[in-house]
Amino acid sequence: MATESFSSSYRRWLGKRQPLDVLNGRRFTVDAVLVAAAISEDTLSNYLRSNVGLELCSDSPGRGRSRQFCLVDVYQLALLGAFARLTSRVFFVAKDLNSILLLGPGEMIAAERDRDRRGITDDLSDSEVWSLFCKDIYRTPRLYHHRDTAAPLFVYSDPSGISFNAGPNPFTSDPGFHNGIVVNATYLFAAVDQSLCVHLFRTESNV
Repeated sequence: MATESFSSSYRRWLGKRQPLDVLNGRRFTVDAVLVAAAISEDTLSNYLRSNVGLELCSDSPGRGRSRQFCLVDVYQLALLGAFARLTSRVFFVAKDLNSILLLGPGEMIAAERDRDRRGITDDLSDSEVWSLFCKDIYRTPRLYHHRDTAAPLFVYSDPSGISFNAGPNPFTSDPGFHNGIVVNATYLFAAVDQSLCVHLFRTESNV
């Protein structure tokens, strides 16, 4: 009897579930994060240092204990890694990614309405918001759970890598954007989803 191929086994394991439904609310090991975010262990250690400034939603477990990263952390690390390959201004990238996650991209009024829709109210502390994001990816801004590859969302900056924004293709939607650094977040996060799902499949199936 022929052995079932890996791809067939994986598709059967995934079934009719969407990758986000499988991943939502889970935590991931360092090994899974390194592969999914396409960064090295040294790079991850650098990103976790306070001088870089990237704020992750998961808490550090303390010295000597392995950290478990929530899904939105993996997305932020993948975005930071993608931009770090294109610009040396990692501090500015990290700072703006923090703002995009906490406030939501777009004009202030639109961002505030989006926060209200997601139940992110002003009485919540940043740590409480991070906790909600870890538990449910759909509480984060749409950038992080939008998976329509026919109408992808982007994170982009001016050529200096200092001023960041997020939304539809900036070359067609932002009259003030003519050149700069652009990352297709929808495609990037879909690739992260695929990698994390394969990791879970291998772990749960002992493959």
